[in-house]
Amino acid sequence: NIQNMINEMKNRIVTPLSTLEINLAKAKTGIELALALYHYLEQVQAAEHLEAWRRTAEENGYLELAREHEQAWTSITALLDEFVEVLGEESLELSSFMEIIITGLDALEFSLLPPSLDQVILSDMENAKLLDMKVIFAIGMNDGVMPLRQKDKGILSDQDRESLREQNSSLKPSAKNNIGEEDLLAYKIVSLPSDKLFLSYPVADEEGKVLSESNYLRKIKGQ
Repeated sequence: NIQNMINEMKNRIVTPLSTLEINLAKAKTGIELALALYHYLEQVQAAEHLEAWRRTAEENGYLELAREHEQAWTSITALLDEFVEVLGEESLELSSFMEIIITGLDALEFSLLPPSLDQVILSDMENAKLLDMKVIFAIGMNDGVMPLRQKDKGILSDQDRESLREQNSSLKPSAKNNIGEEDLLAYKIVSLPSDKLFLSYPVADEEGKVLSESNYLRKIKGQ
């Protein structure tokens, strides 16, 4: 009857969401957060639904839409894999995890832009997080620049700042927090382009002094 149908529909919606909420609340690291989301997608049979939508679109002649459905699941799982590879072992707040995943999902655009809208945009790393690009050239990735070497010469040490912040005092972020924010921002930049990502750095300055590559590049290369 109708009541049974309503209860069944309610269970299909509420049960997976409740499980997701519990798992996210228990998660402490990046990999635990990613697994909680992945298990939710499995529970709601996201892959199966996307495949069904792909077949329907293809049968009705909507080939571009069918291609988007085909790429969607692969792209989502690839996003989670990349997230785990970069931040899997890090302690992470749920809000930060959500921000990263939403940024990554926003970049999963499969429709091509009209030629008249193609353009080149120059931006610093801080503002680039607001963009949705097909190709990104990240230049100047040197040690001391990405992440920025912190030179905190204030009266208070990082430990002093953290102690006061725990007492709800309003202070500027410590050097440690600044580096954490830069790590998050760097991940966003790496995950933004939908097609290609180019990372580069100068090997020497204008005086010929040797410059080192960013620690981010060393991590990406597995060194």
